[in-house]
Amino acid sequence: MAAPVLVVHDQGELLNEICDALGAAGHEVVRCTGSMEALCVLDDAGPLSALITRVRFPRGQPNGVALARMARTKRHDIKIVFFADPQFEGDAEGLGDFVDADAEMTKLVEKVDRLVGLAR
Repeated sequence: MAAPVLVVHDQGELLNEICDALGAAGHEVVRCTGSMEALCVLDDAGPLSALITRVRFPRGQPNGVALARMARTKRHDIKIVFFADPQFEGDAEGLGDFVDADAEMTKLVEKVDRLVGLAR
């Protein structure tokens, strides 16, 4: 089994939907409601296979791009997936993969499966 996937999102319902879909697909999930909390997890948690984040977070928190960069600094092999509005796709270039937040949840799960080696 692959290491857990870190999911960071500040919208509770969507966070639950993402985590439930990943869990149903066999992924262990660590959930965070903000990027500051995620930074603590990146420092303290054991192995993580992937980070799923949005691009924008509320004021006072690093955005998802900054979070992805910090994650790569702390964990060079972590896979990054931005799950965000299409207007932010360019922000993901060179940092990770992008899945349109309007896509079916299965698209996000399939992307994570491929990235962490659980392709079915």
